[in-house]
Amino acid sequence: MSNNKLGDPLAEEEVINEETQIATAQAEEINASTLSVPKTAYNDFEGDFGEDDLPTQYMSIVSRTSDLAETFGKGSIVLNKEVKLGDGKTPFPITVLSGSRHWEEYVPFGEGATPQTFATMREAAAAGFSSHYEAKNRVGPVLTAKVLVPVPSDFAQDSYEGQGYAVATWIMQKTAYKASAAHFTLARTKGHLKDGLWNGGWDLSTLLKTGGNGSWYVPVVTKLGRHDEKFAKWIEETFLV
Repeated sequence: MSNNKLGDPLAEEEVINEETQIATAQAEEINASTLSVPKTAYNDFEGDFGEDDLPTQYMSIVSRTSDLAETFGKGSIVLNKEVKLGDGKTPFPITVLSGSRHWEEYVPFGEGATPQTFATMREAAAAGFSSHYEAKNRVGPVLTAKVLVPVPSDFAQDSYEGQGYAVATWIMQKTAYKASAAHFTLARTKGHLKDGLWNGGWDLSTLLKTGGNGSWYVPVVTKLGRHDEKFAKWIEETFLV
């Protein structure tokens, strides 16, 4: 029997549908990666730029032993290790735009090994890992979130009513995960932000915790409620569409 599908109307339709799907996916990829460059009279910056050409900015908490402690203060919250967003004592507002959870292997501090990561706990268990505290091969949840933070105009990606804003990546794991991620998960799945996390805000500060292994700072998030519709719409159209 011949495997040649030429002349078979159903087979030809499958090929056409497959080609259409590929073309559509390619067009969506191109549109999603296109970055608009503001024009000037001198055409000083040209080319086919995409979102992947932009740097990833990280938001982090300055630890007690960090080199940044002398510059920004212990427990402060910084963007890219260069912009102080808050001193940790006085809360400042953030908006969570999106979040993605995965599971990561616990690696003892100082070993320098790259931890294994898994998309689901099922995958981690299949590889011989457990989330139990006393497990030899242990994994824990990690939430990587995109958050919108107020910044000085020199560091802003856009502004609203005179206030500059930038998008930062915030990685929550271990005690930071326990202290903050649950609030966002509750709001998005069963709470007041089931229609999208960007529709509401949170106050962020830090707290010094003490345990058997010393002391460390953890994030403290407090619900601010929903944004007004105009601000939420601006966030959606500016940073999500």
